[in-house]
Amino acid sequence: MSVYFNGFLGFKMSKQLIVKKDNALINASYTLTLAEQRLILLAVAEAGGSPERLKDTAIHAHSYAKNFGVADHTAYVALSNASDHLFERYFRYQKRTEKGNIEEVKSRWVQAVSYVKSEGTIKIKFADDVLPLLCELQTRFTAYNLESVSGLSSAYAIRLYELIVAWKTTGKTPEFLLEDLRQKLGVLPSEYGRMADFKRRVLDNAVKQINKHTDLKIKYEQHKAGRTITGFTFYVAQEKPAITTESTRCDKTGELGLNEPLTPQQIGYYAKLLGQSSWANHAKILQGVESKDVFSVIM
Repeated sequence: MSVYFNGFLGFKMSKQLIVKKDNALINASYTLTLAEQRLILLAVAEAGGSPERLKDTAIHAHSYAKNFGVADHTAYVALSNASDHLFERYFRYQKRTEKGNIEEVKSRWVQAVSYVKSEGTIKIKFADDVLPLLCELQTRFTAYNLESVSGLSSAYAIRLYELIVAWKTTGKTPEFLLEDLRQKLGVLPSEYGRMADFKRRVLDNAVKQINKHTDLKIKYEQHKAGRTITGFTFYVAQEKPAITTESTRCDKTGELGLNEPLTPQQIGYYAKLLGQSSWANHAKILQGVESKDVFSVIM
């Protein structure tokens, strides 16, 4: 049986910084620069899943430089530039109302951002609406090691990695319609209108970087209506595990890796999470069940 959690959570285990994103955020449409994407990922990972730490977080240039393999000077410039524009950034995503209808949401990423030049530190106060997507454990998430994307120097490559990594267990994504893919990658309507430019400057470059610098190997198939390209399907294989820790074994869809036996410590860890989750409070199957017995019940 597969068990799913939701949320966008970052935490440090076995000296690895793990990024987890709510799947609504993974599939959202937004445009961020490379530095802005890196800052958000690093902030979430360093916050350790704490909404209090993430709501008012500070990132130092040295941490940015260390995690993304750039010079300190480059990191200082990245933080300074991000502080100038991050406040204006927003994203669109969908969620369901209590009546089951689709609600289109538009939200800013942050409600305040500042830069302390003498300290090389950017201070970020994330928007209230985005915090649940960054921290809470609910239904489904996509997770990956921050190190997996640290070598990517294209904002499009990071977004494509996030979109594709959730499908690594199936080896193939659904078809992304062209306009939907452009929006998810953050390509503006005024950018790369010719298909040749879009493929060369965005898609092919992102695929090349992912294949060279991450744990994934990907390729794509294009779909046509007549001579017009209408969408793309991506094929994905994992070259090496992106997350290998003693405390967690989650694939990129948030599905627990139950093909291998769990240790008693892992069973206790997941049973505690399930027992404390809002889902467990409403699940009749778990009513009156002790946390230590949760896993035996759901299995």
